Amino acid sequence: MPSYLAGAAVSTASRSSLACPLHLHSVCIALRPTGWGPLAILCLFWLIPYPARGQFADQPVKLTGHQRSRDYLVSLVSPVPVLGSVASAGIGQWRDHPSEWKEGAAGYGRRFASSMAQHVAAQTMLSGAAAVLKEDNRYRRSGQFGVRRRLKYALIRTVLARAPDGSRHVSFSKLGSFAGAAFISRAWQPPSSAAPQNALANIGASLGAAAGFNVLREFLPRRYHPGLLGPN
Repeated sequence: MPSYLAGAAVSTASRSSLACPLHLHSVCIALRPTGWGPLAILCLFWLIPYPARGQFADQPVKLTGHQRSRDYLVSLVSPVPVLGSVASAGIGQWRDHPSEWKEGAAGYGRRFASSMAQHVAAQTMLSGAAAVLKEDNRYRRSGQFGVRRRLKYALIRTVLARAPDGSRHVSFSKLGSFAGAAFISRAWQPPSSAAPQNALANIGASLGAAAGFNVLREFLPRRYHPGLLGPN
């Protein structure tokens, strides 16, 4: 498709008021196979070269400080992160991971608290860094046709942010928050999951969860999940 047609198609995309729900990465972490994290990172970065800066540009939309504060608070207090942490803790309990936390109510509580603490750390870093760098990480639907084209659009935008002029570039705030929360959370992890490679797998799981949510935002009818996509 010619670049001017692609840009016109994307300019019709709908808007979501929420940044990527980073809390659900914990479910992917609980289910991830060994070595999946680095592979996910490589696969997503393989897609990055396609949209150079200025390509697939959206219409400029100013994101105010009030909107950023609102989105940050919603990301912390909405029921979705709690449910994500409940699911993550349940999966960790079932897998007995990390094994040092054992099972029972105490083990479940540690896993739940760990997931919520990492979510708060990631959202706090994301909100602050995005404000400083003037990045808009909200997702807009592509407005394009064809499953393959829309899927590619959704996956690529996992690691992209919108600049004030509407152009797209690598989201340093999002990648930084994934990495920062992954390594910070090693501070309270037991020895079996405190190594750097565990943090890398954590980053990969975060990217995979964010990509999955973008696909949901792109394809599922908005009326079926207004809390997931946010208002237009």
